[in-house]
Amino acid sequence: MCFIVFIQVKDLVFNLHMILSDTVKMKEFQEDPEMLLDLMYRIAKGYQNSPDLRLTWLANMAQKHMERKNHTEAAMCLVHSAALVAEYLHMLEDQPQLPVGAVGLEMVSPNVLEESAVSDDVLSPEEEGVCLGNYFTESGLVGLLEQAASAFHSVIVKEANLKG
Repeated sequence: MCFIVFIQVKDLVFNLHMILSDTVKMKEFQEDPEMLLDLMYRIAKGYQNSPDLRLTWLANMAQKHMERKNHTEAAMCLVHSAALVAEYLHMLEDQPQLPVGAVGLEMVSPNVLEESAVSDDVLSPEEEGVCLGNYFTESGLVGLLEQAASAFHSVIVKEANLKG
């Protein structure tokens, strides 16, 4: 048992070190948007077991992509955010009008299944201090999906204008 706890602590320290290192590097790469977004992705990935922080970093990434007119990438960040929220809401109570966790959004992108791993590890509806943001509600989920749809729509309009 002690060995398992030691490994978990070691992994946690390593993960925190990587997150902090990447956060510090962000200042260095402010003028390199590709590297900046790569760092943001790594930080978001590092918060895989902290839904609130992961959602924050996914939102930050979506915003950066929107600023750069990368609407598809922004939409995908928003879809991942929605999948994370859907996982949490599905754990709380099975609601037929909502997606069945991240699996419900798999048709948009198979990568959203990454968000289902979060629920297995850390999400517990009874746990205080987890998933407290406004997005962890049905209306928050709908808002994320609407934002994603809007970003995808921007891509379609842009492509239509290029062809026309």
